[in-house]
Amino acid sequence: MNGQVTTLLSPLAVYASRIFHPAAIATLALLLVLYFSGVAFLVSVGWVCLFLLIVLVPLFLVIAYNVRTGQYTDWDVSVREQRYGVFALVGTCVIVLLIVLHLAQAPRIMVGTLYAVIVATVMSAIINTFLTKVSLHTVAVAGSAAILLIVSAPMALLMSIIALLVAWSRVALGHHTTGQVILGGFIAVFCVWVVFSLYRFV
Repeated sequence: MNGQVTTLLSPLAVYASRIFHPAAIATLALLLVLYFSGVAFLVSVGWVCLFLLIVLVPLFLVIAYNVRTGQYTDWDVSVREQRYGVFALVGTCVIVLLIVLHLAQAPRIMVGTLYAVIVATVMSAIINTFLTKVSLHTVAVAGSAAILLIVSAPMALLMSIIALLVAWSRVALGHHTTGQVILGGFIAVFCVWVVFSLYRFV
């Protein structure tokens, strides 16, 4: 672990990064946002399944193929130069989902959430290309906390605690610097603030 994590805390850092993976956090947060905004639970599950089908399943298949063929070093796509395609794929899938959501008259807060994802994806891609590797784990969990604050302060607080744990784990495991995780959190919160300030999705 690069000598950065003690023997006692190493498992905690590993499990925090794995359990609170961006895909898992995004799925859970979207379900919570929809439910606490007043959407019936089963309806919320339906919208989340659409998100999984259009965004996460294609992303999973592409990453799995590239890891298996050796084009990606790992499932986190840790190498900065290997992330270009990931950003492009996420952006494309989210745009497709947004078109479907508009046609299906999805809950406005879900539409707003996906717009925030698009903005965060673009910002992260630009910074990743020209400056440094952004912690996508931190982007996901901090963005989730920011959006949850709109509908449920207790859930936002819980997600914020998770965000701190995840940020610590990414640095402790040597995957990111402190600056990179802080940058990821800033991008997420900034994008949510901009999108939900300009457009009334709630």
